[in-house]
Amino acid sequence: MLILWQKIQSFWYGIQANTGLFWLLVGVLTLIAIILLAMILRSPPHKNTSKAVAIRKNLDNDTSFVPVNADKDTAELFLPLADKLIAEATQREGVSQELLQKIQDKMPESLEDVLLAIKKIKGSYADDLRRIISDEKLMLLYARILGQADYQPYTLAAAWRECPDPTVLPAFVELLASRDKAVQMSAVRLLTALNEPQCLVYLASALLQPHRYVPARVAEVLVALGESAAWLLCHLLPEISAENKPLVLSVLSQMQPGYPLEQVINCLSDNDAQVRRAAAATLGDANALIATPDLCKAAADENWAVRSAVAKALGQIAEPAAMLFLQRLAEDEIWIVSINAREALRRIESRNRIEGPA
Repeated sequence: MLILWQKIQSFWYGIQANTGLFWLLVGVLTLIAIILLAMILRSPPHKNTSKAVAIRKNLDNDTSFVPVNADKDTAELFLPLADKLIAEATQREGVSQELLQKIQDKMPESLEDVLLAIKKIKGSYADDLRRIISDEKLMLLYARILGQADYQPYTLAAAWRECPDPTVLPAFVELLASRDKAVQMSAVRLLTALNEPQCLVYLASALLQPHRYVPARVAEVLVALGESAAWLLCHLLPEISAENKPLVLSVLSQMQPGYPLEQVINCLSDNDAQVRRAAAATLGDANALIATPDLCKAAADENWAVRSAVAKALGQIAEPAAMLFLQRLAEDEIWIVSINAREALRRIESRNRIEGPA
């Protein structure tokens, strides 16, 4: 090693003695250093290079990534279902299998899209959409989630107007039996908006099942349906059990006068005192002048609650011919009967004073 070191020293001293050779060696070494430095600066670290390669590899293998195809209609990628239906209607006479599948995949929310498309288009394409509402049972599916914030009864009402389907009416009425109050109220709004007489039979049946349906909710719908509902209830009265007649009569009492009163008047002779009392109250609310003779006869009823209702009804009708019977009731030993009779007499006397000068 000592001999090798002595040779290196001797070589270095020789170069130093030769100035030209010395500077040539320095230049070569400097050039080599510059080339190595440039190569280091241009090449990224090995770690970062691997990361970039991994990212590119992941993107290439990611099947969920769908690049935009410039050759594909952008409507197929980005437009909502309703707009796709509207766009397709300009090119086709019926709904394509592809869009039908989208409707099925999005049920029941797709009902709103279909209705919007029907509103915007006409012709056979719109008829095709109406058939889809019926065939795919979109209204029934939508009704099952009625009452939630995003599912409003007015969508179903609009669907009914476009595609009236009597087979869905029992399901709509059945919503009144829900234990969820929000669903009950949505059902009331739906059935009221429909204003469909075909619902009456189902509603009448529901009214006679107070253990399943809330009578007040059913009554709201019946009252909203008006005269047609009143006529049906009057027609059914003879067939309704004494247990349910007071409930039916109370619904009739909330309706506008104009329905036939014969069956209600007949209830004044029913064996059940609750039925007789409810009949008297209903006739009074209906201002049934024709019922005055029967009410006067009922003023002698053995049940004080019936006599009290009769006195009030006669006061509502305010027929002077009833004054003699009211005077007797004014002396009744039951205080509420007496009070109602005296109030009825005051109403009749007040009416006579007003109408007398005329």
